[in-house]
Amino acid sequence: ASSRDVETCAVQMPGREGFDDLGLTGDGVTLAALAEALVSDLGHLFGPDEPKPVFFGHGTGSWFAFEVARLLESRSVVVDDDNSDESAGDRLLPPVALFVSCFPAPDIPVEDRPWPALSGLASEADLRRHLVQVWGVPIEALRPPARKPFQEALQRDLGLLDAYLCVPPGSSKEAGSSPPSSQEVGGGKGTSVGVTKLKCPISLFVSREDPFVGPMTGSPVLMEAWGRFTQVGKMSVDIFYGDHYYLCDRKMGNDVGRVLLEKVQKIADLVSFEF
Repeated sequence: ASSRDVETCAVQMPGREGFDDLGLTGDGVTLAALAEALVSDLGHLFGPDEPKPVFFGHGTGSWFAFEVARLLESRSVVVDDDNSDESAGDRLLPPVALFVSCFPAPDIPVEDRPWPALSGLASEADLRRHLVQVWGVPIEALRPPARKPFQEALQRDLGLLDAYLCVPPGSSKEAGSSPPSSQEVGGGKGTSVGVTKLKCPISLFVSREDPFVGPMTGSPVLMEAWGRFTQVGKMSVDIFYGDHYYLCDRKMGNDVGRVLLEKVQKIADLVSFEF
């Protein structure tokens, strides 16, 4: 395989840089709805004849990438099923790998998360203080004229997180409760029907000083819990210098990109070998 075997596609979330006109930023919007919208708009990229997808999600984007991955797996193509009477055009390629960066697994209850729920912040001043002290947002980003759009985008992100919970079947967190129905598999209004344990591997990227999951200042065990969301028996872990925003550091971002590309290239080599 060569570098031509890897194509990169960046995803811009609604509410960023003026991209907020698709009805996907109001009250009641969920991560499941955003995943459905992405697959609806970009489904042609996941067709049977397209390159196999790999996802990388950082921070809150980790849960979004996971939700898209589980949606694709639930609609995946059976490549070697010649007798399938379903149209291949109606089915999609599942991901071959998911990389998550600096964010806990999505089975942590709202009350146990290392950040307070949005509903617990009584005022805009509380929200700004929370963004700076807990999430490490630079204070300059919360001053006019950037404050209003930036704060609104982060507020929407926090609202999406508060509404999302995904507990894998058989988890101890389900002990004493009845098995969830297909409509409740992900844990309520913030999720969609779909697989919970991915067939593809999940790999972890962690920064040393991330306030939530970093080994120096956070609780890495929250990242280890991602292992419950894959059928693969092991995960790889790469640790980098920096805080939650380590990807914004140019040198560190280059290092992360190099490591990620090497890992994806190995996957491309394996996929090429299989066929």
